[in-house]
Amino acid sequence: MKRYIFLCISLISNSAISSPYIGIDIGKNECKSCNKSKYGYGLNFGYQVEDNLSFQFDYIITDLSDEFDSSQRLYILSIYPQLSVAVSNHFRLFSGLGLGLINLNHDDYRALTGNVGLSYSINENVSMNLEYKIYSNVDGKQNVDDISFFNIGVKYAF
Repeated sequence: MKRYIFLCISLISNSAISSPYIGIDIGKNECKSCNKSKYGYGLNFGYQVEDNLSFQFDYIITDLSDEFDSSQRLYILSIYPQLSVAVSNHFRLFSGLGLGLINLNHDDYRALTGNVGLSYSINENVSMNLEYKIYSNVDGKQNVDDISFFNIGVKYAF
């Protein structure tokens, strides 16, 4: 019981520096068997727990183009902790590792997701991000390729 009380007190004390945020992304996807890159769109929600730690939830919609030029709609949900470090007053490097759920042609797959990026703070609430994200070893199946994205986005912290 004492641990739960301590946890509640520590969460309340952290709430002074904690804040939720929302962001949008646009980028291009790549996969080994894809014929050409397609644009993808993303929406992300997060909660900044500490100055250098946040938890983020992503929703991405994109198309994959196969060797026959047919396009398949791809939906991705992912959640991961994200660590960041300040490089200067305006720039931060960030990286995260987590889990993704992928829906392709009404089939669901699980994947390990990782990201690395650079953020530029425009002001206290708004920042722009450049990010590389990969969804790897999709369910461990040999016939499903790793999927990677290169995104540019905007984030607003409340």
